[in-house]
Amino acid sequence: MRYRRDGDDVPGTAAAVAPTPATSVALNDAALSAADALLSLRQEEQDVLRLVIHHSWTHERVAEHLGMPVGTVKTHLRRGLMRLRDLMAAERETGGVT
Repeated sequence: MRYRRDGDDVPGTAAAVAPTPATSVALNDAALSAADALLSLRQEEQDVLRLVIHHSWTHERVAEHLGMPVGTVKTHLRRGLMRLRDLMAAERETGGVT
């Protein structure tokens, strides 16, 4: 049996799902919107989200670094994500004006 070495003709590979310019612009707009929304969160929520999302830290590592209980880290993470979701939904509903 022969195996393919390249994925050029295999559906779902990087070549088949390359982003279009419009998709790239939409993703960039969404990223900027999320970054703006992040700045409106409480400082504790911002700190936890940045460490978990940007640095891929575990709850335990974040708790140790910030000097807070793991349960508190999880609460800040959950509340922060919920607020981000709500803020971004509100922005979509108002056409980008919050």
